[in-house]
Amino acid sequence: MGDGHGDRPARASRRHRADLYLRHRAASTGHPGRHRTGPDQAGANINGAHLKGAHLNDADLNDANVTDANLDTATLFSANLTDTHLNGADLTEANLLNANLKGADLTSAGLSYANFNGADLGHANLSDADLNNADLAEAKLITVGQVVSARPDSSTKLPKRLASDPQVQARIAAVAKLPWIP
Repeated sequence: MGDGHGDRPARASRRHRADLYLRHRAASTGHPGRHRTGPDQAGANINGAHLKGAHLNDADLNDANVTDANLDTATLFSANLTDTHLNGADLTEANLLNANLKGADLTSAGLSYANFNGADLGHANLSDADLNNADLAEAKLITVGQVVSARPDSSTKLPKRLASDPQVQARIAAVAKLPWIP
């Protein structure tokens, strides 16, 4: 399906608009040059954006709408994602080292192979999030309730206190019995 610009798909147009928006916001917030080094994007609406491989280190995406965005392999070192809406976002292989995800909504997000070491997950919603091979071993403030509401599996790296919890072990066993969804 095109977007009125020849044969270019609508997804490419969305990616282009998101890139232009982030560049504009970066320029208008005193961050010259590339938008990918710590811009203030607080409250931004970039839902559905294609930001695969984006470098958003130190970015302020506080309370941003990033629903259904593709952030596959993105780096978000020390990013402020407090109260950010990441429902259904693809964060496969994303690096969220030391990111602040307090209160973030990660409902149904793809978090396979994502690195959450040092990330603050206090009050984050992980309901139905895919945690296949996710590294949460050194995540801060992650709870039993968050893990059992998600879809962890035997390859999910968890803090020792959670990995040995009977509720978490039961959830991992239950997820193993679920049909695989590509």
